[in-house]
Amino acid sequence: MLGTVLLQPKYGSVPDFAAYFERLKPWENKRDPLFVEMWDEYKECTDGCSVKFVPRNSVVDAMQAVLSAATAIRNYRLEVCGEQVEEHEVCTEMLRMRKDGNIALERHVGMSTTLRVGDKQDSFSFTKQGHGDTS
Repeated sequence: MLGTVLLQPKYGSVPDFAAYFERLKPWENKRDPLFVEMWDEYKECTDGCSVKFVPRNSVVDAMQAVLSAATAIRNYRLEVCGEQVEEHEVCTEMLRMRKDGNIALERHVGMSTTLRVGDKQDSFSFTKQGHGDTS
């Protein structure tokens, strides 16, 4: 389907994210008011508790999809704009190509190869059929 990213699951942990999540404390994260509510529900405790983070399988899939899309956008931006624009900006060419850009961006997603989330020794890419591969 056009505009869909299919991933073949390869479940596992993401040690860097788990360590980050376990360091989060509601009293230190004041910028996100929903975090306290999530903390109470997920951790089932209040101040001072410590519970090991166990991600749902879909978390790894979502992280891999975001990493693949971000890599594709970066590669597409470099192709269209070159390196003449700041890292966080887009060029005029990219803004003009909105309609054709979706097709080109989809092509870049299909061609992107990234590190596999949670396993820096493994890579993630798409098959010729457009499915997320586990190799």
